[in-house]
Amino acid sequence: MLKAILRNRVSTLISSIYAETRPTPPEKLVKSIINQLSKSCLPTNNKWNRAVDVGCGSGQATFLLADYFDQVFGFDISETQIDEAKRRNKFNNVTFKVNSGEEIPLEDGSVQLVTVCQALHFFNIEAFLAKVDALLVPGGLFVTLGYYQIPKKLIRVDDPNANLDAIGDLIEATKRIWRDHGFDYIVYTDQLMAKYRNIKLPYDRLCYEDTFDVTLRRPGTYIIDLINSLGPAIKFRDAYPDKHVSLMNKVRQELAVILNTEDLSKVMLEATFEYFIMCFKK
Repeated sequence: MLKAILRNRVSTLISSIYAETRPTPPEKLVKSIINQLSKSCLPTNNKWNRAVDVGCGSGQATFLLADYFDQVFGFDISETQIDEAKRRNKFNNVTFKVNSGEEIPLEDGSVQLVTVCQALHFFNIEAFLAKVDALLVPGGLFVTLGYYQIPKKLIRVDDPNANLDAIGDLIEATKRIWRDHGFDYIVYTDQLMAKYRNIKLPYDRLCYEDTFDVTLRRPGTYIIDLINSLGPAIKFRDAYPDKHVSLMNKVRQELAVILNTEDLSKVMLEATFEYFIMCFKK
């Protein structure tokens, strides 16, 4: 019982870290989606009826749809992620539920927009796309978006010319340790780096695609939180808790050397991620 309680508390903490470390889609990306939707599906009184965000996590992308729809639903299979999303929810028209993407409990032909942010690689693609097609109204959009979880650029704010390549090397070395223990990152990495071009999607319906940069300003401790938010890290922690603690201590020590400070919180970093987006019209 105690182990279950502790595991739940850790899962809740990880969900909170996930919400704080992962980059939120920029507003211009959301506006590009709305612009595309307005071309194929007209709103009523400046709003559409219903949007669905699948694999919503803690709701970063879900909340951005609230101003454009009467109803927004966020679905995820993780109870702790949904609990975190509910805790953060300040919108009366946004609802979060625990549910899989292949079995969304809404009426067919009742949704104008279905989005998937950073989660498409987890689904049974054939079953999921069949569900999306059933949910969407004619002219509705299915939009997939994502980003590679490791920043494409890191800058030290107080020394913009500092070479921080060693941080990338540190993250890669950490990933190799996860891989050596059976928790591979390659499959997801390949799919995200290919911007889902290696997943069978209805490209004959592709109506728009683009990329957008988003930059976060965070203290040096952000790197540790970012590593801890990654899927293999969570699995490694659950299977080898003592090794996880030892590994994170080593990561912290090496970061202190790279950033030349024992107090990582005093060093500010700018981390830039590249979001990609693809819109498919029914």
